[in-house]
Formats: sequence, structure tokens, C-alpha cells
Amino acid sequence: MSIILFIIILLVLVMVHEFGHFIVGKMTGCRVDEFAFGFPPTLWKKKWGETEYKFNLIPIGGYVKIWGEDGGDNHDKRMFGNRPKWAQILVLLAGVAMNWLLAFVIFFAIAHGNATVEANDAMYKDKIVDPKMYILDVTKNSPAYMSGLRPDYEILSIESKGSKANIGNADETKKFLTTNIDNDILIKWKNGNDRGQSIVTGVYGILPEHKDVKAIGIAFSVLGKVKLGFSESISYAANNVWVYTKDTILGLGVLGRGIVSADHEVLNSVSGPIGIAKIVANQAQSGSITNVFILAAVLSINLAVFNLLPLPALDGGRIWMVIYEAVTRKKIKHNISTIINGVGFVALILLLIVVTINDILK
Repeated sequence: MSIILFIIILLVLVMVHEFGHFIVGKMTGCRVDEFAFGFPPTLWKKKWGETEYKFNLIPIGGYVKIWGEDGGDNHDKRMFGNRPKWAQILVLLAGVAMNWLLAFVIFFAIAHGNATVEANDAMYKDKIVDPKMYILDVTKNSPAYMSGLRPDYEILSIESKGSKANIGNADETKKFLTTNIDNDILIKWKNGNDRGQSIVTGVYGILPEHKDVKAIGIAFSVLGKVKLGFSESISYAANNVWVYTKDTILGLGVLGRGIVSADHEVLNSVSGPIGIAKIVANQAQSGSITNVFILAAVLSINLAVFNLLPLPALDGGRIWMVIYEAVTRKKIKHNISTIINGVGFVALILLLIVVTINDILK
């Protein structure tokens, strides 16, 4: 079921992205030859009008084939390379725009139903119901990590030396942990239908900026549900799209530095299809459909940002090629653009293979 859920999410994300290219390509006068999900071999195909629609076996992507997008010598005005430069850029941007729009719609729907917000958020303070403490992050190899605590676990209680923390208040809980950092701390937790408890004691070296301060390696927050109005839902959705977009860009920066410095810990944090499928499975097993939808929104934003990277075969790389032609007023030769995009495509496939192997080894 987790695999099926992952394929459904991937199908929606890819189809939304490719539909952006497809519909804007049609609107700007391009001839769209193919609209396909996945990569060959082809399982099903049907031609309507001038476009052939395909469903392929390997569900790791998809594509829209627009006539002449890789160049060519034909002077037909419907050829992609012969359309105005503004039209070409709009077609290339349409995919990522649709992914951002999908994320916005998901967050809006969640907010208009039951949004999850921090209990200390002044904007929603009086509307929050059912506040609960959740683990946001766990430092790898920390006492919390070694005891089995993981992100998204609900904290049921925190005890030490016969006293309990007020887990309804994150600030008071932090003070409680600081006071009892030298003692054994009992943390009872819940993950879906699973319940358990962990005993941790603070150690030095967990906090990067405060190596001389003891910590257990856990970040948490008190989250609650709130039903927002129309305008508040728009604000909530826009803010989440912005925050996750910013975090994705920062994450790519960290990844880039990790590749240059060969930081294995950073490289191991990257997930491919198998790793993402595991994340989807974990969210599904938590019993919260909201978490699954949030994950889909975050993945949609990731797809948008990644596709804007100025790399060959990605939308960002193609946009820069169009800008180059607009600035120099010279068309890139068909064989050169084909080689550039071909090399980029092969590089992306090799990256996918490496990441997938890494997922399996993890």
C-alpha cells in the first residue's frame, strides 16, 4: 500500500508539472507531440488530435515532447525554437509554477480544514485546539537518537526524579530538561499505534555552537489544530510555500558544499525514489492523512526548485539557453543543444542510480 501511495503521489506531482508545460505550450502556439508519464517501455498510448498520450512502465518521472524544443532547422512558426523568446520561457517556467501552485492548494485545503500550527503562535492562539507535543528533529547519534526517538513522534510525558514537565508548554519543557540534564530523563512517546518509552541523559558536544553545554539531541514543539477562514488560509498557504521553498534552496546549498567537501553525512541525507517511498510509508503508518498531504506539498516544492537549477536537461538549464539566444541573438545549433541536453540527461540518470543505491544501502 505504501508503494501504491508513493506512485500515486509521484504520478500527481509529475502530471501537474508536465500539464503546466503542456497547457502553456498549447496556449502559446507550440505543437505538442507527446504527453507521457514515466519512462519506456510504454504500457499504454493513445493519440488525440496532434498529441500522443503515453503511460510508461518506469514511474520515476515524465515528459512532454514539444516539437523543436531541442532545436532544428525547420522554419515552421509552431516549432518551439521559432516561438517568441517570452513564450519559450513561459512554457519552461509553467511546470515549476504548477508545482508551486499545487503545494499552495494543498496547504490552503489543510488550513481551511484543520491546519497544524505552533501553540505559541500569537496569530492563531485563541483558535488552537487539541495541542500536543511533537518531536521535530533528532540529532543523529545523540542520546535521544540512540534511545529510539525519531521526528514526528508524539511526546506523552517527560519525567525525571519524580517530577513531570509541563508538555503543554514548550518553553517550560526546555527549562525542565535543562534543570534535569544531568539526571536520567524518561520520555514516553507515541508513533501511530505504537507506544514506547526512552531513557536519556545529557552529554556534551551535541549542540554545534555550544559544545560545552550538555544536551540530549532533541527539538520539539507543541502543535495544535486550527480551522482558518478564507483569507487566513491564503496567508497560511503562501507562508508555508515560501518557508519550504527557502528551506529547499538552503538545503541544496548544504548539499552542494557537501559534494565539494565529500561530506558523507550530508550525502547520506539525500533520498531518491526508494528513500522517499520509505518516508511516505512512515507518514502513512502514523495514521495522519494530513501528514501525507503535507509531504506531497513539500515534494512538489522540492521538484519545482530542483527543476529550476541551471543544469542541462532541467527547465532551469533550458531557460538559460533561451536567455543566451535572446541576448546574443544567435540560435544554438541543433546538434550542440542535443549534446548538451543529452549529457545532462545521462548525468541525471547516473545521479538517480547512485542515490537509489545509497537508499538501498541505508
